[in-house]
Amino acid sequence: MDSRKLKRTTIYWLHRFFTRRVFQLPKQILQLGYIYLILTRSRSRPFRGIELIACLPYQVDSLSEIIAALDLLQRSDPRRFRRVENYIKWVLLGNFKPLGFYSSVGQVCGLRKMSRESSDLFALCGYASVLVHEGTHALLDALRFAPTKATKDRIERLCIREQSRFLARFPAVRANVSRVFDRIAKTKLR
Repeated sequence: MDSRKLKRTTIYWLHRFFTRRVFQLPKQILQLGYIYLILTRSRSRPFRGIELIACLPYQVDSLSEIIAALDLLQRSDPRRFRRVENYIKWVLLGNFKPLGFYSSVGQVCGLRKMSRESSDLFALCGYASVLVHEGTHALLDALRFAPTKATKDRIERLCIREQSRFLARFPAVRANVSRVFDRIAKTKLR
């Protein structure tokens, strides 16, 4: 193992131990308990090994948009779809504050329900691009890149670039979707 990889792995495990294992153990237990409650209270639907869950107040039929977005992702970009398929096990659809989040505890990705006013292609590309973004976070987590203060901005920029590369395949909606995500990214990186 070369010295850079050894250093990166050491930093990753030290970061994991001190930030997640020791100080945030109750938070992990709460997250797993929350997922368990969602599973017992909500209906879910599998899609190619990914469990899709509609959080209250949404029903199982609202997951059809996520399934269509995953199908769009699979048809238009199989490589990025495999990333999502391999590194994300649960997708929650609900009223979350950010557009999406990834939690390494349980490999959970959460998506915010998009409004009904948005067009179908806009919503599908929006969901798919957020899945690509969070799938990139999941890949980097699996490769043991610790989100320290020094690397957090770089990781976020990399995920945004992957998201933009995916959206480049859809020029009709790219400008609108990119404008929304750029505004969010600028507020996140400040």
